[in-house]
Amino acid sequence: MKPAWDTLMKEYEGHKTALVGDVDCTAAGKPLCDSNGVQGFPTIKHGDPSNLEDYKGGRDLDALQKFAKENLKPVCSPANIELCDEAQKAEIEKFKAMPSDELDKAIAEKEKEAAAAEAHFKAETDKLQKKYQELQKNKESILEAVTKSGLGMMKAVKAAPVKCLVKTPDNCSDKEKAFIEKMKAKSAEDVAKQVARLEKMKGDSMKAELKAWLMQRLAILKQL
Repeated sequence: MKPAWDTLMKEYEGHKTALVGDVDCTAAGKPLCDSNGVQGFPTIKHGDPSNLEDYKGGRDLDALQKFAKENLKPVCSPANIELCDEAQKAEIEKFKAMPSDELDKAIAEKEKEAAAAEAHFKAETDKLQKKYQELQKNKESILEAVTKSGLGMMKAVKAAPVKCLVKTPDNCSDKEKAFIEKMKAKSAEDVAKQVARLEKMKGDSMKAELKAWLMQRLAILKQL
């Protein structure tokens, strides 16, 4: 954000009615930052110097330039009363008519409300962060326990094809059973030739279903 802000400051350098600047809140500018409720860095404020508001727009150069063009101009204030509507003028007159000590008291009360809102927000977000950490730790503990309980092996067993056993062919498909009967009628030499032929073919490129059938036949032949 700093390069974009530096560019914007340069563009408004020497402007007649608008000021774009930066303040070091860790040094000489700390009192100003504290009086305007700056909590984190960088914070962007805008508006009348005595009544600054939080900026909530984008922080790239285009967004900052657009906002500055549309908003950095004189606004309603006691110093620019001609820019105020009737309701704003009435409010200014009301506050001007208040004794100084009453005005100070009203300002202090409003600042106290704002500080309480900030404190409540921080306390609640701290609770949420703590709860998040607890939930994260609990989730990781459960996932670790699930992994150790054999889930991976369960999935591997489920995914593995049921092996066709020649001695107990109950789990064999009809196609496998037919192949078993066919090869049982062959000599040991013929079976060995078939094994050699299929082993040689394993590295050949072929469709998945053909490769699967080749491997099924090999598994059966090696049991004969």
